Parts: sequence; C-alpha cells; structure tokens
Amino acid sequence: YSGGGWFFVGLFFLFDARVGGEVNRTEGRRVVSRCRHCGELSARYRNCGWAPCNGQFFCCEGCEAEFGRFCSEECREKSRENKGKMEENSL
Repeated sequence: YSGGGWFFVGLFFLFDARVGGEVNRTEGRRVVSRCRHCGELSARYRNCGWAPCNGQFFCCEGCEAEFGRFCSEECREKSRENKGKMEENSL
C-alpha cells in the first residue's frame, strides 16, 4: 500500500496497551470519534471502570472528570453498590 494513510482519518485500533495509533500523519488528519457522554469530538479511548463491563468507549477529559471512567450511569451505580457491599463485608 503506497497511500501513506493520507485518505484515512481517525485512529486505528491496536490490540495492546496503546489502544489506538495514527495512520494519517498529515495535515489532513482529524478526530472522528465522539465522547459517549456529551458527543464532543474526542480520541480518548477508555475502558469502563465497572470491571464486569470493561466496555471500551470514547470519553473527553471533562466527562471523565464528571462521570469517572464509566460507560454508563448503570455501570457507575453498580460500581458504587459493589463498593458498598465490600465495605459492609469488611466490618
């Protein structure tokens, strides 16, 4: 392939700790993914903080600060419930 990635926008998925990598290293590169919570453009890929879910999603810095690393309010609540149960069991 001799295109050098010029016609590719966004990041490509990597199956290691890097998660995403650039193909297009030209001025034409741009972010095409959106934050799951607010819809703003974001290339920040995260795994859900509720371990049984561990879903991967895009999340901007502001929403991560507000919602934590949870893909949904349901996962956030389950994590809180689980933490409460663990604290009760340690008493």
